[in-house]
Amino acid sequence: MKEEISFSVDEVLRVFRFLENSNELFHQPMRYEDKDIVQKFAKDNYPEIRELYYRTIWNKLPKYIQDEITGE
Repeated sequence: MKEEISFSVDEVLRVFRFLENSNELFHQPMRYEDKDIVQKFAKDNYPEIRELYYRTIWNKLPKYIQDEITGE
């Protein structure tokens, strides 16, 4: 049986915007080879990365998947 997880439009839009920012950085090698551009990306995007990773996505995963990831 295939399980499904629901996301609100706002959550999907946040993930989309982050991916859009990531694509902008990584699309051109000359951009991600520039230390200043990468540092700015990290500074501007880490709060959203942290929120999406530790809350938005993590909280959507079933407990048994969380346990597999954490090795519990």
